[in-house]
Amino acid sequence: MKITIFNDAGQKPQLFNWDGAIDVRDLSTWFEKRKLKIPQDLFDFYCTTGGGTIFEGETILGPYGNKNLGDDLEGMNKYHWEKGMPKNYLIFHTGLDLTVIDMNTFEYIVLSKDYHSLSIYESLDEWYINHLRNEYASRYGLK
Repeated sequence: MKITIFNDAGQKPQLFNWDGAIDVRDLSTWFEKRKLKIPQDLFDFYCTTGGGTIFEGETILGPYGNKNLGDDLEGMNKYHWEKGMPKNYLIFHTGLDLTVIDMNTFEYIVLSKDYHSLSIYESLDEWYINHLRNEYASRYGLK
């Protein structure tokens, strides 16, 4: 799996605090039990990292993220669904903004605070490069 975020984590590991790898079967069961669907690249990313915190408080919500910190995928999404976020959206990133997966199209969508689309990406790598990395690369000297 070629994902730029892993290259950056290799360059500057102190900026990437992963929650820990998740077994493929356990992760599949977790998503199936909750009737949630995500694209394969995000699934593979969770298998490798479990989610975590990157840069200055950007959080990739994980299935087993810390509930007390609001870093858990399930709790954060329940909260936003109750606030009116469309049920086909699954938040996987919080920080500068919210990023969701549209569970019908598997598009990566950056949302405004009122759940309107600001930008759309086709893959996790495209989202990371053009959204988060674009914001932080020069600040942290990522090549």
